Amino acid sequence: MPHFTNKLTPSSGPLFDVVLNVSYPYLQQLKANGSPVPSMVPARALLDTGASGTVVDPSIIQKLAISPKGTGQFITPSTANVPHQAYTYDIALFLNHQGYSKPFLTLPVAELKLAHQGFEVLIGRDVLDKCLFIYDGPSRIFTLSI
Repeated sequence: MPHFTNKLTPSSGPLFDVVLNVSYPYLQQLKANGSPVPSMVPARALLDTGASGTVVDPSIIQKLAISPKGTGQFITPSTANVPHQAYTYDIALFLNHQGYSKPFLTLPVAELKLAHQGFEVLIGRDVLDKCLFIYDGPSRIFTLSI
């Protein structure tokens, strides 16, 4: 299983570069219709074991030019017990490292503003459940095996 190790800094947390695109079924539909296919979108992601699902910044959705699949109610640390309503989408997410790629071809995500925090994607347990994630606080490093 390929792995990636990086240093933690007080301000960054466990960050990982990812690539996103439209979901595989939508990509097939675009190709079948002869429609333009969006380019892959590189993004910075924060690995978050406290998040049950993956979240993307509106800038990613805009670059992919996709429409919402629906809406959902989401509880975040800042909303306490009051759910925040957000659009939901299906996207493709690729964890790439040293020539190896772990694809998530149809990944449900929520759209919430993240870029102001220094990343565009928050990777939750829906993805991390399929990886090995080691957070070594005393050594100030993390490892993600994909």
